[in-house]
Amino acid sequence: SDNSKAEIERLKDEIAQSPSVTGQSHLVRSYHKEINMLGAANWFYIGFYALLNNDWDSALSSFSKCIELDPKNIVSYLNRGAAQMGNGNYPLAIQSFEKVVRLDSYNAYAYKNLGTIYMGQGKNAKAIHAFSKAIEIAPGDVIVYINLGQIYKRQKKYLKAIQEYQKAISITPDNIVVFRELGYAHKKQEQFPQAIQAYEKVIEYDPGDADNYINMGYAYDELGNYPKAIKAYENSIELDQTNPVVYYNLGYVYFEQSNYLQAEQSYKKAIVLDPENADAYINLGNVYKRMDNYLKAIKTYEKAIEI
Repeated sequence: SDNSKAEIERLKDEIAQSPSVTGQSHLVRSYHKEINMLGAANWFYIGFYALLNNDWDSALSSFSKCIELDPKNIVSYLNRGAAQMGNGNYPLAIQSFEKVVRLDSYNAYAYKNLGTIYMGQGKNAKAIHAFSKAIEIAPGDVIVYINLGQIYKRQKKYLKAIQEYQKAISITPDNIVVFRELGYAHKKQEQFPQAIQAYEKVIEYDPGDADNYINMGYAYDELGNYPKAIKAYENSIELDQTNPVVYYNLGYVYFEQSNYLQAEQSYKKAIVLDPENADAYINLGNVYKRMDNYLKAIKTYEKAIEI
């Protein structure tokens, strides 16, 4: 910086004018410190622009040189860790972020990145600890709550996942990703009315999500509300006619209502789209059995056995 350059020139003048060796020694140390700081700043900016361009190797080299000249530069350790994450060197990235929290125990960004790495490695306990530390320091980071929810979802701790997703929603109430995850967690807890509420929020922000209508249809089916289940599945089909799951689910609803002709058509469509689905053949066989068409039922069951 200009200030560093001015300080270097001032120190050079003082060294030249100092009459004592002791005085010169002190000034020389200050001079070299300023030189190092100026060099560190140059390497920092080189690394910063490399990082912006996803040039991980150049960024890593630059920040490492910056750290050599300025070993307590916390931001350089953070950025070096980011570069190491970028090129997939997670063990070294962990070392960089751990160095940051040793220098600054209130650095939420370092804890967040540690949590992200541990989450990717499947080290759930370490990830939860790191994310929890990040929240203690900076409780407004919605991504951290989402990540915690995903870890609890992975562990099948759906009630805890729901709590984290709700915290995320309190920060960003229009976050469609969180509502999708919240709906899934409620479904796994068999909290179908709450799941439907989450799916309705997804529709509000993304009415073109065909899979969301399938999820909603399933929830209505579980509640025994077959007309709304059928409507949800039909909405999904309007958006995407290629998903065998929606036809399979629709066939099940029609079967439950004893609407066997519609069930037959739905299961046949599911089989056309997914010929290896043995369950679809079995359910279609059950339809023929209810229709007293035992020959077709037997042939359909045999198809399922072949698969």
